[in-house]
Amino acid sequence: MTKTTAGGIFPLEEFPPLPIHDKPGAQPTLLEPKPTQYAKILNPKPTTPLIPKVSPKPVIIIHGEPSITWKTSEVKSLIAQENLQYAIIGKFSYGKPEIQELRRSIPGQCGIKSECTIGVLDTRHILIRLTTMEDYVHLLSTAAFYIKAKENYWQMRTLKWDTWFEPEVETTIGVAWISFPDLPPNFFAKEAIFSIASAVGKPLTVDMATKNQTRPSCARVKIEVDLTARLPQRVKINEEDDITGHIKSKWIKIQYDYLPKYCNECCLQGHDEHNCWALHP
Repeated sequence: MTKTTAGGIFPLEEFPPLPIHDKPGAQPTLLEPKPTQYAKILNPKPTTPLIPKVSPKPVIIIHGEPSITWKTSEVKSLIAQENLQYAIIGKFSYGKPEIQELRRSIPGQCGIKSECTIGVLDTRHILIRLTTMEDYVHLLSTAAFYIKAKENYWQMRTLKWDTWFEPEVETTIGVAWISFPDLPPNFFAKEAIFSIASAVGKPLTVDMATKNQTRPSCARVKIEVDLTARLPQRVKINEEDDITGHIKSKWIKIQYDYLPKYCNECCLQGHDEHNCWALHP
């Protein structure tokens, strides 16, 4: 308990000093406004998501040979660190110009809107590191580009890059449009339609009619799909009552607008075994 002086008065040291502008005869101090603080509040700088660091891995000798193992989550972190989330393979089957020419030509001729980095993988393949989903979807959705360089045209096909890329084996992942006729329009919301489309593959975007709500009879989604997988023909949607738990269900047909073909014999996109020149020369 605080001690008092004679007469029950608190000692002077128990009271904090008065601010200078409260002292008799003192001139008030004008504080300068700090507009930058308001700007920070109203327009905060966007925060860049932190990428988890991957710790060094030990080398294990198995049957006399070194082996190193990463978790899938760690591989995803490494992909993000190297700006490979939207990476595309550009394949030139009939020769290609110098890399300097490609760096000058590809962004404009392929309609790339954001920044990109282009480098050589081998004599036939280049790696294009894109920075937006829009450019990624655009390049994968085009069967082939014809790059003009030094008065010649060079065919470039685009393929999805993945960690286990091999020059002689094209990825089995392709891009396709799928439609859901008779889907109730309340499920056209992105969170719902992407959930439904994930029954087939990785959803990328919806078409303009779905986005603008001008075609309530059918939703259309562009997806990444494994061309060698057995694909479902329908998907069941359910609504569960919050109180009673009663479930209403409906089967929704999946319509594949166009699926690129893949040949398991020569491991190339564009044809299947029925039209394979290796099997049917």
